[in-house]
Amino acid sequence: MEATVEVLDAGPPDEAVTAVVAAVAARPADPWTVEGMARLVHLSRSALGERFRRALGRGPAEVLREIRMREARQLLADPSRPVEYIASAVGYGSAAAFSRAFSSHHGVAPQAWREPSPARDAQRGEKQPGRRGQPRAEQEGRLHAAGVQERAS
Repeated sequence: MEATVEVLDAGPPDEAVTAVVAAVAARPADPWTVEGMARLVHLSRSALGERFRRALGRGPAEVLREIRMREARQLLADPSRPVEYIASAVGYGSAAAFSRAFSSHHGVAPQAWREPSPARDAQRGEKQPGRRGQPRAEQEGRLHAAGVQERAS
């Protein structure tokens, strides 16, 4: 899977944001920090944060979480992969830390996400509130349109 980046505004894409999002999407398991992302593109943390907010409407840490959670959902689709493996694959030091982050983000534990249920389906649906009151699907659609677009390579 290859990640490409596109920014929301009509102007030229911000190359720093594009580079950071592509790097994070390519290596979600890396121990990313905002400081490390900024260093990657030779910017200060505050300058990188400002560019992310201008281009994507959210900060680098939030985009990192979105990318990791998207990857986690894809990995959870394979029931043969243990949660411990998925936690490591998306950059969490333990299954417990990953489970807390996933549950906080989606309102359901990773193992429960795998199980077919109306509650899990609602979590994926447009009516489930996301951060700042946006429906989760709308929020992720914006990241998809503005941040990472995945396509088969």
